[in-house]
Amino acid sequence: MRILLIAIALASACGSQPANQNGSMSIELGNACQVDTDCPSPAYRCVYNLADGCAAKGYCWMIPSGPQCQSLETVCGCGKNEATGCTYPPGYASGPAQSGVSGVSCIGDGG
Repeated sequence: MRILLIAIALASACGSQPANQNGSMSIELGNACQVDTDCPSPAYRCVYNLADGCAAKGYCWMIPSGPQCQSLETVCGCGKNEATGCTYPPGYASGPAQSGVSGVSCIGDGG
């Protein structure tokens, strides 16, 4: 019984935390958005689930406090390149993207 109560307490505590750099905590998403400025403050970023492809909807996500990695990847978005990487929760990007293919720029330079 004691083990069950500890497990429930740990699950409750982890469920309310934003994702960390390794994605080991749950991802808590907030209000719907289209751009970062739709979110309640600069402490939030509008993110899109890569698994949803071009049908993805944006949701506000609180950026973790503390030092942040600055490594970003480009994914083939739905009309423009999008960013993903360690300043986004795992599996999310700056906009809807086609199948979450990372490291590939799909938008031509027009020339």
